[in-house]
Amino acid sequence: MLLEILSRHQIFPKNILAHSDIATDRKDDPGAFFNWQRLYDTGLAEAVCGEPNPSPEVLRHIGYHGSDEDVMKAYALRLAK
Repeated sequence: MLLEILSRHQIFPKNILAHSDIATDRKDDPGAFFNWQRLYDTGLAEAVCGEPNPSPEVLRHIGYHGSDEDVMKAYALRLAK
């Protein structure tokens, strides 16, 4: 289903963000147990940043929103295994 949505709306995998990425101070879904690696492995999502330890400023540039603490907490959800 995600592949069909990406194709229909011409959305690139690098633009796949979670609620927790853009509403960091209000949302924590999909949460720490969401399998981002599966999406990466299938090409349906890409890591949000080319840096191994991005700063809050870099993350804000790509769409994260909130305090430094909220932004880093949201980014950490994408790295949780």
